[in-house]
Amino acid sequence: MLCSGQTQWFGVVAGDVGYAFLNGYTKECVFFIAGCVLPPRMSGKSLIAVKAMHGLKSSSARFYENFSVALWKLRYQPSKTVPNLWVKKAGDHYDYNARYVDDVIVFSKSPMAIINELKKTYIMKDVGNPQYYLGGDVIDLGTEWEKEGITSTFSAEIYITNALSKVAKLCDLEGFKKANTPIHEDYYAELDESNLVPPEKISLYQSLLYSAIWIIKLGRFDISYAINTLSRYPMAPREGHMKALHRVFGYLRI
Repeated sequence: MLCSGQTQWFGVVAGDVGYAFLNGYTKECVFFIAGCVLPPRMSGKSLIAVKAMHGLKSSSARFYENFSVALWKLRYQPSKTVPNLWVKKAGDHYDYNARYVDDVIVFSKSPMAIINELKKTYIMKDVGNPQYYLGGDVIDLGTEWEKEGITSTFSAEIYITNALSKVAKLCDLEGFKKANTPIHEDYYAELDESNLVPPEKISLYQSLLYSAIWIIKLGRFDISYAINTLSRYPMAPREGHMKALHRVFGYLRI
């Protein structure tokens, strides 16, 4: 959610860091044989990779380090509870910079000024007011919320709609009967002694489970207890666990 300052509303701008991994230097020992696309004098020679590249095990970590240094230089500090949320004191308010790998979102009274500072170091792509970020949609609220100092909110509605559409291709969506609660009050997963699901359906259970976990991250904390309970059985779920997981998605359909 975006809060107001005393005289000016907070703004939000999002963007992607272009060619993100190439900004870091790899610590892995990687070499390749130069092909014909390089100048003839280099063709056939062994070349050592210096920059982190997509596909290497540690490339994401190297970019994380590189981008962290850039944020430190802008006087940001990582929050104590969420390492990927960086905070900076800016007069009478705080600026926030959240990142997920190469996706960046800035909350500030002057968010473009911060993006422009990042542009001095990185290639920033798709910069603008976010409509859809990391699976969630940013919604502008009505004037009735202004008295609360809130102009926007983050919603999982589009992700849930897309997730249910994908689920329909994997199994019978009608099997997800609408439910008023995410888990039945008398169901205890640890006491479930129903048959184990067939091996070919274990991946389906895992797909539904991981999709639901991301929905929680997008703000649907009301399914947290049910998913935390069912996430203890990803490798050997029982039919009762699968049925309980179906109920969660039935609850999300409302």
